[in-house]
Amino acid sequence: MGSLLCLILALGCLSGARAEETSPLLNNPGFEEGAEGWSLPPTYQVVDDVARTGRRSLRLVNRDPNQYLLAGQRLSLKPGMMYRFGAWVKTEGVQGRESGATLCVEWNGAQGYLGGSYPEGRKGDNDWFYVEGRTPPIPAEATEVTLCLYLRRGMTGTAWFDDVTLEEYYPPALDAQLLYPNYRGRLAADEPNPRVVIRAQLGTYLKDKLRLEQTTLVGDLRRGEKTFAQRRLRGLKPGRVDLTLPARGLAAGEYTARVRLLAPDGSSLGERQFTVTRLPADAPQPTVTIDRHNRTLVNGKPFFPLGWYFGPHPGDANYREHLDRIAASPFNTVMPYGINTGSVEGVRAYLDDLDRRNLKILYSIKDIYEGIGYYQESVLGFRGEEAMVRGIVTAFRDHPAILGWYLNDELPLEMRDRLEARNTLVQQLDPNHPTWAVLYQVGELFGYLGTADVLGTDPYPIPQRPVTMAGDWTRETVGVAAGLRPAWQVPQAFDWQCYNQDRPDEYRAPTLDEVRVMTYLCLIHGANGLIYYSYFDLQRDRLGFDRRWADMLVVGNEVKALFPALLSAAPAPKRVVRSDREGVQYSLRADDEGNTYVLMANPDAKASATVRVAVAPGTEARVLSYGRVQPLPGAPHARWRAVSLPPLGAATLILQARGQ
Repeated sequence: MGSLLCLILALGCLSGARAEETSPLLNNPGFEEGAEGWSLPPTYQVVDDVARTGRRSLRLVNRDPNQYLLAGQRLSLKPGMMYRFGAWVKTEGVQGRESGATLCVEWNGAQGYLGGSYPEGRKGDNDWFYVEGRTPPIPAEATEVTLCLYLRRGMTGTAWFDDVTLEEYYPPALDAQLLYPNYRGRLAADEPNPRVVIRAQLGTYLKDKLRLEQTTLVGDLRRGEKTFAQRRLRGLKPGRVDLTLPARGLAAGEYTARVRLLAPDGSSLGERQFTVTRLPADAPQPTVTIDRHNRTLVNGKPFFPLGWYFGPHPGDANYREHLDRIAASPFNTVMPYGINTGSVEGVRAYLDDLDRRNLKILYSIKDIYEGIGYYQESVLGFRGEEAMVRGIVTAFRDHPAILGWYLNDELPLEMRDRLEARNTLVQQLDPNHPTWAVLYQVGELFGYLGTADVLGTDPYPIPQRPVTMAGDWTRETVGVAAGLRPAWQVPQAFDWQCYNQDRPDEYRAPTLDEVRVMTYLCLIHGANGLIYYSYFDLQRDRLGFDRRWADMLVVGNEVKALFPALLSAAPAPKRVVRSDREGVQYSLRADDEGNTYVLMANPDAKASATVRVAVAPGTEARVLSYGRVQPLPGAPHARWRAVSLPPLGAATLILQARGQ
């Protein structure tokens, strides 16, 4: 989804920053000393016939779209520091599907790729223009940093680079996000544990040589001049710390939750404020909302979003055929990129067709940011960025097919102010539906928490990375909010070859076993919804749509069979679970009838595993696998029940509650 950028570059890259003229953090940034400090593949050459300043620049000539080489310089950067980086670029005849000539910064650790920052470039013919980016705080585990100059994969043409810049950019001394109440700061009247949880992120470096241990973190809950709760923390260390403020006994109304970082003299080094609303007992329930268990509620009933990034849109004559296929399947939600095609009346007819089929839509307005690649000046008769957002949301916010609004598809954190403003605007226009954003920027998720009600990430590992990426990214997505905010994940169903047709032998579609394991890993680590990427790629899959769709029906039916547990608010039961393989991952859930579900996945592609679960004698056990539930053979009075998992195997052990 979004910018399907290759995750593995020919050289590792880390972070940089923009300086005005020269950058002491870089060696030979203007190429006046030839290739000194740079690793230059054969397609790169320092030349003296073109330069922005001085006498020389670096020229890249690539005639082969299958050739992908990067010029790089290794860097020595401070863990915890942010960096601005950039370069002046000139292009001639640059063409291809991607954004063109650019630079990147990437960081690697002992186990390989950790992250990077990838500003978009330009293609075509362009005189000198500046490309810049910003890194998040460099992780402490980064062992290698490289700044790279390149043409995006699959592109050809000529580009010149000059005056590369890199400078430190101090992270904020204080950043903070509201974690609880978990949905728009709404504290229900019947909340059993009324509280406000703020997660603060403290910078590693403070200006003026101030040390973090000299500061004080203060959180308070206020209404007007009256303070209802306050907490002060000293002895601080860089990183994240949670402040919990009790909210019991609050009258209905709006309150301000505030967190401040104070210097020794009491001056403020940073402050964030959030609105918390204590709801009255008779407050109306939004049409779609998120409850305190991170479940989606539609008209008051739990709903698990299970769906697809979807191609057929209002402009397609045969879109109803595809909606019929989805309606006959276990899937219940679509996210069509092209929803804003045609007219308001045509879109409304599309939504009506969804509703008649009991399907929901995550309505995309993710391209309505002036200056990004897919922005259009006018859609559906509305013109201008804000007018388009207001017009679309107002036109369709009351339609029963709306599940939520899709606000951001991997846009960079440099746009945080715009993204937060967009989220606020849509929340104001439509208090009845949540907003959703999906990201690949796993290391920067904290900064995105205020940009949507629900976050998701899109791990696409097959075939170049292990299936465990699905679980790792879900764990990060859930963990960045301490499990207090919902996560709707985007698992891989597509073949990367759809986006790299010039290299068919390097890519393939994930197998049924791989999709099942990735799905289980997302659920095990806390996903509250799954929207697969993508239906339109299945339509152009080399293996044929029918074969791939049949596989996905197996996966969808298995997830649907788990709905009783996934939609229950019952606390997870305690069971002793043991495996003969260290890499097996599992989680426990319960349904409203008291049955126990042990979700388990073996991500090892070569070795089988056996999982044993302690049970009371006489407990009836069943196994859900490949969408089918079958009795688990075994002695009726055994104290352990065992499930065998083949390589890339996944299953759920269902233990019946006593007395049923």
